[in-house]
Amino acid sequence: ISHLVVKPLNPFRDGVAQDLTCVSTWLDVERKWIEECATAPPFELVALSAILHGGLLNPKSVVNFTRALLTTSTQSFGCIRNRIYIDLALGWTDEPEIENRRWYPDNQTASLIRRPEEYARSGDWQAVDSLENDQILRLLSRNLRQRMRSDNVQKDLRPSNLKQLVDTVAAAARTEVSGVLIDYATRHIVAHSMKFDTLQRILGVDIGDCANEDACVLEDDLSSSVEDLLLVDEKS
Repeated sequence: ISHLVVKPLNPFRDGVAQDLTCVSTWLDVERKWIEECATAPPFELVALSAILHGGLLNPKSVVNFTRALLTTSTQSFGCIRNRIYIDLALGWTDEPEIENRRWYPDNQTASLIRRPEEYARSGDWQAVDSLENDQILRLLSRNLRQRMRSDNVQKDLRPSNLKQLVDTVAAAARTEVSGVLIDYATRHIVAHSMKFDTLQRILGVDIGDCANEDACVLEDDLSSSVEDLLLVDEKS
């Protein structure tokens, strides 16, 4: 019987030690950068923080975040109980806006975000709408490398492009975080974020007939339901 045996791919990545060294160096760059411009952090610093701490580990996610933050007319931002979120409409293959994700920035990244119009004063980001996705990635990568060069980061520790930056952070994160979460962040797993109406059906939270009910109240109910489920799971 004819049988084609396909050699499985190696699940382990080479050079993890180098990846960890790079990420450690970039964290040092970030800390120094924050100390220098905490009152008016540039967009490049916000993007670097989002990649290092917020799980923004796919180039298309970075592009979508850039457009959401730097376009004053965007409707992608929201806030629930003082925690901001950004809706990312991501493309897949040649189809635009096919995957919808609700991204919650980590606390540090959220604290660095400024009003969109403030970034427009920077010459590099005045006309984001006119830039192609590849141009945004090249511009962001160039500015980040310039900052690392000014901090005397060795050449072999500087990313050659943004894809290498997010891939390196993802590889280092696998040593501390579940691989499934990294696969989701890098978009190796394609999935929509769970909507509030889906959550309330799963957890049995009654949000009533009012479509515009206060999201803060709903979040409290959902949190209580999650805690109840966790307690039941612990007892079992």
